Amino acid sequence: MHPVQSQMGDLSGSHGQRRQRQKASRQSSAVKRHHTKALTEYIIEVFTDINEELKDLPIETRLRSESEDDDDPDSDSESESESESEIEPELDPELESGIEPEPDSELDPSDANDIDDHGDGNNGQRGSTGSMDEATTEGNPADPENNHNIYQEHLYSDGLEHLRAEMEKKYNIDNIDQISYALAADVNCIERNPSTRSAFQQDVDDRTLSLLADRRALVRHFGGSKGFTFYPLAFHPRYGNFSSQRPPPFLDNVCIVMRDNMSYRNNGADDVLSFGYFHAYSNIKRTIRHSAEDLLPAQGIATGALTLPPSEAIQRGYISARQQKLLRTLAGEQTPEQPSLTMPFAREGHRIRAAMSQDQVAFRMEQVVAIRPSKLERGHRHFFSILHPIFQLMRFFLKEKRAYTTVLRSFLPSIFPTILCSFAKLFELGLAEMYRRFLARAEKGLDLALSEAVAVLDRLGNYCFTGDTRVLMSTVFRPLLTMDSLKLCAWPYVSADMLDFRGSSGKMDVVRWPRTKDEERKPILLHIASLEYHYSRVIAANCHSRV
Repeated sequence: MHPVQSQMGDLSGSHGQRRQRQKASRQSSAVKRHHTKALTEYIIEVFTDINEELKDLPIETRLRSESEDDDDPDSDSESESESESEIEPELDPELESGIEPEPDSELDPSDANDIDDHGDGNNGQRGSTGSMDEATTEGNPADPENNHNIYQEHLYSDGLEHLRAEMEKKYNIDNIDQISYALAADVNCIERNPSTRSAFQQDVDDRTLSLLADRRALVRHFGGSKGFTFYPLAFHPRYGNFSSQRPPPFLDNVCIVMRDNMSYRNNGADDVLSFGYFHAYSNIKRTIRHSAEDLLPAQGIATGALTLPPSEAIQRGYISARQQKLLRTLAGEQTPEQPSLTMPFAREGHRIRAAMSQDQVAFRMEQVVAIRPSKLERGHRHFFSILHPIFQLMRFFLKEKRAYTTVLRSFLPSIFPTILCSFAKLFELGLAEMYRRFLARAEKGLDLALSEAVAVLDRLGNYCFTGDTRVLMSTVFRPLLTMDSLKLCAWPYVSADMLDFRGSSGKMDVVRWPRTKDEERKPILLHIASLEYHYSRVIAANCHSRV
């Protein structure tokens, strides 16, 4: 952290040469500008937090501390006054809009090691009352007798301590090359001034607000749209979830400090600590989707059940059995007493309403952390080192609200996630009507237009809840004018000129329908891909050949 000193052998007395050496020394400083900025911000915050902690002490302790400062002949009262006037408390960024984001945590890692002061050797611990000899001893980052002092063992809850103890019993850390885990922080939001709502809104909603990422704010934050992937919810192109292959910019400073600290404690070893995938999403996703297979609208159940003619399925026993299973799931027959618990879209609406009743509408941010134990010094090669980044990231989400709330937007629960319940009901009724038509046509099943309409409804429902654009085959949805409608109007419009499924028999413009580019020039049909997924490529090819 100091400029590179000039060579002692250079004793030239020229003032010009001395100025050139001083200029070169300043330019070759080992500290980069963004590192200096990050260090300065954390040092200011450390002293601010210490001041707040002193205010919480008993009056006798504060007076004793002040008297000790007064006895110090080197203290400068004027400098202290100037410093206090410059450091002002920062207001919560959401105070003006009347909301207060609250990270959900049982621990308070406010005194966690934010940054190591590599110059004074006290490892950045707050409230240290040790002697200079103790501080000097702590200055050796690889000293095995003091290596646990920097890991805040007193912050470990029973559950986290149990996890650490179990890992030490189960694994030999010397045989592990890399350990990765994802730290998740739930950000809850509470409205401070509910009196500004209408009487109806006060009856419907309590003080809890739901949060979504704002795509427009993310573009500003990332400096463009290439650094992240956005997943719109409820067809709105601006609000939803997002992910990135590396930490977002608001985590850059804390990640730099954490990496530098870990490297310093391990004698400058590189790549000890690294950060990977980042994901931020509404907890509504966890409510309806515990795993990739758990979201029923994403499985194309209706398309697989309704687009295969019974006359085709009956030719093979296992195909017929598979179709009957899909039909039972579509009708909710797995839970006859409460069909909505297992019926696609109905189940999602039921779970969302249950989550809203329990105020489970937090916004979750997950950051993947990777540590290489083989790069750790022997004195630091333990699971305290592995778990220590948890407290540093927890402290960031608890204390640095201004950094990440700028990319979020709050909603009344009566707006979001209620709109997801409304769309779930829309798709539930639409597919129920298609199921009724399927039963009415007996062995023939649905015609080509209605089969394609079922696939359109299924894929739009999937996109509504996941925001995954891969389910929207642009080759088909663009001629249907659906892509433009989603982008400009946030509504799943389907052109009736291309595909009309309002009547008992559907209509489809086969002439203008997109086709393959090979010699056969067959129509590109959405439901054929679903048939291949649920049954087999042979079944899908047979149905496609009849078009």
